[in-house]
Amino acid sequence: MDAFRKLWASAQRVWPQALVLGVSFVCLRPASAQAQADAPELRRELAGHNFIPSRFSLDPFVSTYVGSETGFGYGTAAGHTYDIAGNPVSPADYQVGAFAQLLNFQYGFLDWWAVRVDTAIIAYSGVNSSGAAAVGVNALTHVGLGTTMSWKVGDSVRLGGSFDVTFGPSIFFNIVDAVHESIDNGNVVSPVTSQGSYALQPAFVGSWAIAKWVGFTFSAAYEYSNATSSNSAGTSTSNVSVLTGNGLFDFDLASVGVPIGFLAGFQSTFSVNALQFRQYRWQTGIFYTGVKPLNVGIEIVYQRSPVVGNLDTFITSLIGLITLQYNFN
Repeated sequence: MDAFRKLWASAQRVWPQALVLGVSFVCLRPASAQAQADAPELRRELAGHNFIPSRFSLDPFVSTYVGSETGFGYGTAAGHTYDIAGNPVSPADYQVGAFAQLLNFQYGFLDWWAVRVDTAIIAYSGVNSSGAAAVGVNALTHVGLGTTMSWKVGDSVRLGGSFDVTFGPSIFFNIVDAVHESIDNGNVVSPVTSQGSYALQPAFVGSWAIAKWVGFTFSAAYEYSNATSSNSAGTSTSNVSVLTGNGLFDFDLASVGVPIGFLAGFQSTFSVNALQFRQYRWQTGIFYTGVKPLNVGIEIVYQRSPVVGNLDTFITSLIGLITLQYNFN
């Protein structure tokens, strides 16, 4: 009985504190949501919906921001093992690992015009014996310059256009290609190839705030890329022209008191001048949306695309990109 009295006395002391904490929590959640609602409207907002950015999708927004992304990837491709003469012997699966680091900055001069610059370093390599031989070890860097002009159409739609230019050097180390070229040329060709490339991409871009908690971003783009490759056998130039369509839904639950957002989208790319070039991509992501100007999260992408520098080898890959972006307006 004494033990029961002591337990009851302790409960009487703790109960008021627990009640205060519970009431505080219930009150603070609406207060936090109200603070989000009362914050100044950002250029990434339409009709009360704050769009979540995707590094894999074009959008029409002209906000000022700085961002950084770090990515990791793993992929496989169907191929062959080769004999010493470079002839295919038996089927094999190439396994490839990748790493990427991106930095980007955009400045919105006006509420309808922005310019941007970005840099990227990408490295990928075969991680099994057949992949190491056929895909090799590769490193790419590029700098991108771009601009976007867009305007609101009513309260919930924004439409416009963008134009981007990217350029930069790449280095490829590929044993199988070197053997083939050595046999074709009658002398030893270095497995190291350097490449300089540039790409031009005009696009139509738009976004639609379907509701306060869901939005849809879409784009249609044309891209022309040109690459000049050099090794000990000589120099060659190639170009590719492609058409790309992308659609992306983003779901922001901050309006109902849950500071979490999700992405779900699809993209497909078709070649204009090379029938073997076709790419498709499924993308998803999860982001923290408790602070309107801040975008922190991870994007996951499943895609099929040709290996850079070898358009005849298509790789199916899974890519994870950790994203951090702060929007100033």
